[in-house]
Amino acid sequence: MQQQTDIAAIQDQLRDMQEELRSIKELLERTKVENKLGWLPEKETMALTHLKRTRLYQLRAQGKILGSSFNGKAVFYSLASLKELLETNARNR
Repeated sequence: MQQQTDIAAIQDQLRDMQEELRSIKELLERTKVENKLGWLPEKETMALTHLKRTRLYQLRAQGKILGSSFNGKAVFYSLASLKELLETNARNR
């Protein structure tokens, strides 16, 4: 009886892990397309960096990262400038 319970619990965990992997795969596929241009949308930049919109704006205003928009609404961030900022901070610590 205990073995069946253990097996059922493991199967549930495997299903959960498979769903998480599918979600990660979808995110990576979307990011791969966006990365071809070298720019990320603001929401994905926020998710990637764990920074809020205000902090990203401050970094843009300070010239520490590059941001661009097409229509004044959607903001995109340069991956190269984000990487450069990370490398600069890594060297300073």
